[in-house]
Amino acid sequence: ADRSAETARAARREATQQKRAGLQFKPGDRVRHAHFGEGIVVTSKASGDDEEVTVAFPGQTPKRLLQSFANLEKV
Repeated sequence: ADRSAETARAARREATQQKRAGLQFKPGDRVRHAHFGEGIVVTSKASGDDEEVTVAFPGQTPKRLLQSFANLEKV
C-alpha cells in the first residue's frame, strides 16, 4: 500500500477523533500564550469538560496547560 495514502488516512482519522472529542488544538498547531509567548502544540486531549494542551515554548520545558485557564489562541 502507498505509505503517503496511509499517512493521510491516519491524519484524517485523528482529526475526526479530535473533532468528535471537541478539541480545538492538534499537534503542530502554533499558539500564543499571554505569559509564555508563541509555542507549538505537542499533544492535546480532553480533560473532563476542558482540553489539556502540552505546548513547547522556545527555551523552556514543555508546559501542560488547561485551555480554560491558559486561553491559548492559534497563530
